[in-house]
Amino acid sequence: MGFHVDLKEFHEVLEKLQKDTSKTNNQLEQAKQALNGIIQADAMQGATGKAIVNDINNNQNTVVIGLKDTNELLSIEMAQTLQDFQSTTGETDENAIILEDALLQAQNKLSNLQPKKHEMDSRISNIYNSVSDLISLSMPNSQFDEKLVAASKELEDTIQKVQQFESKKEKSNAENILDALNKQVQIAGKMSSLSYTDPQLQAFFAQDELAKGIHEMDTQITKAEKEAKLQAEREMKKKQ
Repeated sequence: MGFHVDLKEFHEVLEKLQKDTSKTNNQLEQAKQALNGIIQADAMQGATGKAIVNDINNNQNTVVIGLKDTNELLSIEMAQTLQDFQSTTGETDENAIILEDALLQAQNKLSNLQPKKHEMDSRISNIYNSVSDLISLSMPNSQFDEKLVAASKELEDTIQKVQQFESKKEKSNAENILDALNKQVQIAGKMSSLSYTDPQLQAFFAQDELAKGIHEMDTQITKAEKEAKLQAEREMKKKQ
């Protein structure tokens, strides 16, 4: 079975994902604020207090913010995928359904039409010739062959464009982040039996490479969202 592209279904999934992302991210934001509240407590002192702060900053909050950003990226990437598909294939109808099998069948039918049309033309020509001594008739110029070739080429182009789009598939940033977060959670889970006073656990929570990466990405996403909002507001003002 070949490719099956249902743009209407894609739009519906994207719309649902965007709504779910908004709801889920609100809950994650509340979790982040709660964790930040713990950090601000006066009790966070000494080696144990520092370990707890590092746990929240470099582990728990990193996972929470990472999940929040992953949700945002997933919505952005799906919207970009739709835009890339439409620009690659030239298909802009939001209700379009593109089936490779259907396109190939249509192309095959067009190919079978040509010899049948030629056979019909030959029979009509013979009829015209048989009455040529009574009336002068000429075969109409239907440009059938040219139109048939054009239609077949359009089908072939559509197939190639969709295949071209499929060949561009790359691992998404959202997937990469989820992989990193999953690794972080697994390591933290293996150390869950250790005390905050344990040097091994303290060393793990002190690692801030992932936290810095997530923070940088979160800053970029927030900046991009603000710019997109401002651009949308400017476009609205132009229309007024």
